[in-house]
Amino acid sequence: MSRQSSVSEEELKALMPHQEVAQHDFQRVREKILKRCCVIVFLWFLRIYIIVFHPEYHLTSVVENRLLDDNAVMTLLYIRVGLLTLGIVIYSYSFLTNRYFRSVNVAALIILCCLLWADVEVYILSNIQTLTLPSVGMIFMRFIPLGLLLMNYLDVRR
Repeated sequence: MSRQSSVSEEELKALMPHQEVAQHDFQRVREKILKRCCVIVFLWFLRIYIIVFHPEYHLTSVVENRLLDDNAVMTLLYIRVGLLTLGIVIYSYSFLTNRYFRSVNVAALIILCCLLWADVEVYILSNIQTLTLPSVGMIFMRFIPLGLLLMNYLDVRR
């Protein structure tokens, strides 16, 4: 913006409500957020790979019982992969254009927390004592992306 303009910084922000993160602040954290997003996507695709090709590691109890049958796991997987794809597209577009990025971060955190809490409540808490170590590892692989998204949000808020 030129120095001769009579528009104040506050007025400029009010005129561009879609740009919630100031450009200089966004450039400062852009690389960290991009790296975290790559780790998140990698972990999610690693989980998908394990669920599809090694289902014995996904929510299996010590007595070799699957907590979900194969049809339920695959149906849930298809629905969540669709949600994941939509979420990645929206998050990437928002990140690359810096449009509503703070709001998209909050929405992503809320959606992930809801999905994680639903799974914890329905599948995990009732069988926590009998889960195998790989199943517990798969559960923790869900908390890491949540923590990374929280770190992205905190960086954007500063």
